[in-house]
Amino acid sequence: MGAVYRAIDRTTGELVAVKVLRESASEHGERFARESRILAQLRHPGIVRYLADGTVGESPWLAMEWLEGEPLHHRLRRTGITATEAVGVARRVAEALGAAHERGVIHRDIKPANLFVVRDDLARVKLLDFGVARIGEGDRYATRTGVMIGTPGYMAPEQARGDRDVGPRADVFALGCVLFELLTGEHAFVGDNVMAVLAKILLEDAPRVAELRPELPHDLDELVARVLAKLPADRPADGAALAAALGALGELDEGGTAPVAPKKALTTSERRLLCVVMIGGAGDGFDTFVESAAEAQTLASDAPATAPGEAVLAQVYASLRAVAQQHGAVLERLVEGTHVVTLHGNGTAGDQAMQAARCALALKEVAPAAPMALATGRGVLAGR
Repeated sequence: MGAVYRAIDRTTGELVAVKVLRESASEHGERFARESRILAQLRHPGIVRYLADGTVGESPWLAMEWLEGEPLHHRLRRTGITATEAVGVARRVAEALGAAHERGVIHRDIKPANLFVVRDDLARVKLLDFGVARIGEGDRYATRTGVMIGTPGYMAPEQARGDRDVGPRADVFALGCVLFELLTGEHAFVGDNVMAVLAKILLEDAPRVAELRPELPHDLDELVARVLAKLPADRPADGAALAAALGALGELDEGGTAPVAPKKALTTSERRLLCVVMIGGAGDGFDTFVESAAEAQTLASDAPATAPGEAVLAQVYASLRAVAQQHGAVLERLVEGTHVVTLHGNGTAGDQAMQAARCALALKEVAPAAPMALATGRGVLAGR
């Protein structure tokens, strides 16, 4: 998107970093401008410091404090860090996020590459890149429903679904993914491609730290599990709440032993039957179902006909989800509007397939115009 130059502030004589938007990246102008606008209102030792911004010709520029060091993911590859250091880093980032959340700013792209370790001092981690951040409820750059913002692997489920209302708890989830990686050396959610990663975030329970680091304290394992909860309401409310929870852990006893969470599989290659129902998304016949629901709502309320809005889409989602739950299934909406229903049964293969077929038929009664597909196959369960 841009080039970063080392420069000198003529007023103070300090070294500064000047980011200039490339002409070939003009489509990122709004993102560049919002980063300048957000940094100008944030003042915290854990957030890169804003100095000035302006334009040279038609190219906007942003001046920030000069940082000597490396991104956190480089540090991890180079030396790794201890569990005590990991908790300390997460707490400092959470405090910085708390300051941003207090001003109504949601970062939406927390990951190791956006955390900068200054002069190899983990006590001086800085939060970077507010280019896709959201500023409060009135932000015109706020995400439209069905638009995915962030980095796969660190997205909260609500981001992976493309939900419109993504709040501070999405940043908390992303920092939980970072903390899991710092503690275990592995990503919380992995897959062969982007969609596989997003599917795991949406459909699978988060892994437990205790499975890979059973020697770590139980309270730490429980906190990471709470931070990585699927439902936003089950996570700490914002960065400040997470910082307080991390601080409450006290002196970390790395010699203590956490109870090992039971694994989902006996071996690293155990296979189980999985049944999936896919329901087509927008532009795939599903629109007819949504429009019919909107028409029914209009007739019931005697209101003038309008295009299906957020309320109608929410009702459609609730109807499908209720049917799925009646059949012991879990329904999630993917970013482009496709719905995925998964069934994990414990009976015979035939019983599970029959249960899935009944679920698909019941869903078809609710959404007769929507294309659906039912698939069964064997998935490998390797504990995580």
